[in-house]
Amino acid sequence: QVIGYLDMRRLDAVAGSAIVLGVFLATKEYPIAIWTFTVLAMAGLREFDTLLSSRPLMYLGKISFSIYLVHGFVITILRYFVVQPNFESGTLTFFLVLTIPSLILTVVISHLTYRWIELPFINFGKYGRFRKPLSYKPVGAV
Repeated sequence: QVIGYLDMRRLDAVAGSAIVLGVFLATKEYPIAIWTFTVLAMAGLREFDTLLSSRPLMYLGKISFSIYLVHGFVITILRYFVVQPNFESGTLTFFLVLTIPSLILTVVISHLTYRWIELPFINFGKYGRFRKPLSYKPVGAV
């Protein structure tokens, strides 16, 4: 019975992935594929829950505000100063050369801004100082 359960879970994951891939290939629209993934994740398939609660995605969630603030600058700078002068717009090469470095640079810069800007101000709001105290006891704690 355990083997049947595992096979059913694997079938759910394969079916869900096939649905998302099929929707993307049929429509050629990223937003529709992303919404399909979101709906499948909300439907409670365990593989999607496991994926969404993985450490890398949890960390991306933690730095998501920094990602939001940084990504536009990174994409604009790369597009106008690196990619557009060297590659024809609208081609797969243009897309890949813009997307992959943009993702990497956005995550790296967002990590740095989270660590050196956002986190100190979070600590300042919580503790009244830019660094977390070594032994912090909330007011009224015994």
